[in-house]
Amino acid sequence: MDMMYIGKHYVRAIDNKALREDHLASSGKAGLSGFGESSLCPGEAQARGFEHGHDKKTSIPKGHHQQYEDLKNFCRQAAETENVSHGDALPLASAEAQMRSFMENYNQRLIPFVTSRQYESSILPGRQVGINLPASPFSSLQQQQSRYDGQYEANDITRRDLVPVVEKEPGAHIAREARRAAAAQRPPANAYNQVPLTGNSLTLLPAYQLTQNIGEPYRIIRQGEVMDELASRRATTLDEACSFSLNGSFQNFLVSCEETGERRRATLQDLTKDAIRYEEAFAHDFRWLSGHNHDHTCATTCIKKMKKSTDEEKKKVLKSNKAPPCRFWFLHVVSFAIWDGAKEIVKKTRRRGKHIVDEATICNSNEHNEYGLVEPERPQPFRSPSSDVMCNADRCNDDFRIMARGYPMGDNIERHVKCDAASLARCFPDIRFKDISQAAARRMAYSVLALHVAAHNCDYYIVKYQCKSLEQLQNLVTQYAIGIQRLEAEEKEALASGAEPWTTKQRARKVTIKLQSAANRCHWFSSTELAVYLRTGGTCWMSHEEVPVFLSKIIYMMHACHRLVEDRSPGLLEAADIKMDVMEFRAHKPPPRTSARAARNPTKQEPENDSASSDENEARVGEQNFIKNFRRWRKTRGPPPPVAELPHPLIIFI
Repeated sequence: MDMMYIGKHYVRAIDNKALREDHLASSGKAGLSGFGESSLCPGEAQARGFEHGHDKKTSIPKGHHQQYEDLKNFCRQAAETENVSHGDALPLASAEAQMRSFMENYNQRLIPFVTSRQYESSILPGRQVGINLPASPFSSLQQQQSRYDGQYEANDITRRDLVPVVEKEPGAHIAREARRAAAAQRPPANAYNQVPLTGNSLTLLPAYQLTQNIGEPYRIIRQGEVMDELASRRATTLDEACSFSLNGSFQNFLVSCEETGERRRATLQDLTKDAIRYEEAFAHDFRWLSGHNHDHTCATTCIKKMKKSTDEEKKKVLKSNKAPPCRFWFLHVVSFAIWDGAKEIVKKTRRRGKHIVDEATICNSNEHNEYGLVEPERPQPFRSPSSDVMCNADRCNDDFRIMARGYPMGDNIERHVKCDAASLARCFPDIRFKDISQAAARRMAYSVLALHVAAHNCDYYIVKYQCKSLEQLQNLVTQYAIGIQRLEAEEKEALASGAEPWTTKQRARKVTIKLQSAANRCHWFSSTELAVYLRTGGTCWMSHEEVPVFLSKIIYMMHACHRLVEDRSPGLLEAADIKMDVMEFRAHKPPPRTSARAARNPTKQEPENDSASSDENEARVGEQNFIKNFRRWRKTRGPPPPVAELPHPLIIFI
């Protein structure tokens, strides 16, 4: 992305402004979902000690735009066919069959697009390049909670899917400590606070990601550990692996000659051999990282939206033998019929983990706004969606989901979308109601509508953490009262000890500090979020400047009036480089100021009690000029205003 910024810090991918031909935030390089168009990434810490972002990106090409254009073309063709056939059912049926064929072709193109970027299987990237990897770890507890054990249900008819148990693969530092402890016949040290992270795959930069290792043999991370399958060698520099021209542009890669050991130009065979080695290292690396970082375990955050439930009740729900209502939908509902001796009873039970998906398909349900989403291959029930590129590059948890929608081809789709024909027609004002009422047109319109609903929900999700109220620890008004009472007691003790009474300025300063300290005790602030704001001046990564747009003149006038009354001038994040000797506070009105109109049109009558000297008038004019320059500097962040024009200390009236 180009021109990403947070506060006053900018990240430019294109230095020459002449190369920017449009308003898009693309750097000219294709990303995971095409060429970037815009990005919005608010950050939040959630008391974790570090800040992470919820990023929403839009890219080109736009699938929903193509869907909308196809919907309008289909409605237009259907209208023309109806006019020609005068209500004949055969041409209309032919048009609907043609549209159904189009939707199937669109799904066939969408599914490979999503399944090559979004993964819920740790071994699928390897299989896509012809590498067969062992299954990802799956514990016996997970098999017991999800009941994917291959056994029969209570009716002795329905058989459950089987997900075999695979032993856990700990990090390299934990496995190394276990081997050392076994050799020394001692218990292993505490992996959380006693074992160093040396060798952990999350802390390593793999050799296959370094450009200078092209054409060179390097070790591969297998099952979370770097295998000593090759002898050590001298590290290669970037200048030895790449050839550059005189102006610094890249020309070609250089590899080592096996006979002489000198660097030579890489051939197609050398690049192909290195690509095969890269694929193997990439697939093994993602297999372990995905299983380690994206294995879901239901915790308190999964059920924090449960209403009317105490902490003790939440703990009972989270027991290993329970299936909590996980808000991330790591659950599946199984229904089967049981004969009780007189009649069949349909029994439904909720279990942990998602349902198993053997082959990628388009979702035809709408329980949690998944209508039309591509459901990729999912061999294990507790794996969250991610991207192989992001996971291997960031080496941490990276939730990634493509929001493009396809066309569900199942029967009785209408029951999954709560939208009648009239409401659907209002969403598409440029399509006739008669055209949008057709079955094939409604099926297409539902997918376009579902994507816009998902975009709205995504906007709400990524910004809700920054908009939520601060966590309140104590009552604010009570702490205000206690703080003022303590201040009054301190003042009485000072007077009793013979100290001088506080001036108005001292009292105002002490009251302000007491009130602010009381407010700080009542609310919890994230030190990480505060540090990011103070260092950068912003709380959100953006690619475009946001401008509020008011669709109603009355609402705009209300906001403008509110802003003027409150005098919402931007505050300072950094101390101003201005020398001030004294700052006085006076509790009366400021002296009258002569308006510009009165200065241009002076009257003959002069005030009777105007005895101000010329020095005082010059001081007042200099003070006014300084305040104007200071306000202008605060808005533009230019050079600080000069202070030589102030003949006396600055006076601020309150």
